[in-house]
Order: sequence, then C-alpha cells, then structure tokens
Amino acid sequence: IYRIIFRFLAIFGQYSVDVTTNKLCKRNLIPKHTLNISLGTNGTLLPQACEGHYDKSSKMMVYSIAEVQPEFPGGSQEFYKFLGKELDLTNEEWEDTGMYIKLTFIIDKKGKCTSYTISNNATNIGKVKGKIQRLFEKMPTWTPGKCNGKPVAVKYTLPIRR
Repeated sequence: IYRIIFRFLAIFGQYSVDVTTNKLCKRNLIPKHTLNISLGTNGTLLPQACEGHYDKSSKMMVYSIAEVQPEFPGGSQEFYKFLGKELDLTNEEWEDTGMYIKLTFIIDKKGKCTSYTISNNATNIGKVKGKIQRLFEKMPTWTPGKCNGKPVAVKYTLPIRR
C-alpha cells in the first residue's frame, strides 16, 4: 500500500522525503534536509540529485546538490582564471590569512552570486576582505543550477590555499 501512496504523492510533486527521518513532508513545509523523490519503472523509490534547505539568512531555498550545477561563463577553467586574476593577494596578505581562505557563496536562480561569507581563523584579514568583496562585485552572471528542470539557488564552498 505504501508503494501506491508514494507513487500518487510523487507523481503530483507535492511531497518530499525528509532524509533525517525518512518521512514524507509537504513541499511548502520543507525541513532542513530534503530529497525529492520519483518512481522507477518497477515502482521503487528513486532519489533525485537535488538536496536543499531553506536558508534563513538569504531567505530562499538553497540547494547543496542540484541535478544541473551552476556554471561559470566559459566553464570551471575560466572560473579559476577569474579567481587568479581578481584575487591577486600579496605574500603579506596570504600570510595574514594563514595561507588559507574558505569562501561560501550562493548562485541564485538568476545566476547572480549572492550571500558570500569568508571563513578563516586568522584575525588580520581586513585587506583581504576588501579584495574578496571586489571579486564578488565583479563576478559575472552564471548559468543557474536546475532541479526538476527549474532554476534553483545553489550554495558553494570554495577552499583556497596558497
């Protein structure tokens, strides 16, 4: 009987599975960790490649895994070239960061880079923060990520080491 219920609910796309409790929940009441569901030809549940949660700080649904990941114009090689050009840190600035920076940012539904944060245990990274802010101001529009054929916001974490 559960197979019939899951099939009905998944077909109409109104429910997701909370992966922490393995229970169905309405999509408008999505818990922190969800996994969209679909059915295989034999009626078994198949997880889709979308995993997201509601982000309070950005006030939107943000995915950590999307079926189609966002893409920087020209691809990942161009993204790394852009980072190398725009985030040109001196030796002194790298030493101030402890030779490590972790950037977390969101590519929204329109492909804009928003809500970035810098994680670093170093205390003297004021100059570096300014350069990172300019980096995100110059960031071009990405091709947005997609889940179920619709554009979605996707969160990235990017560790940068010297």
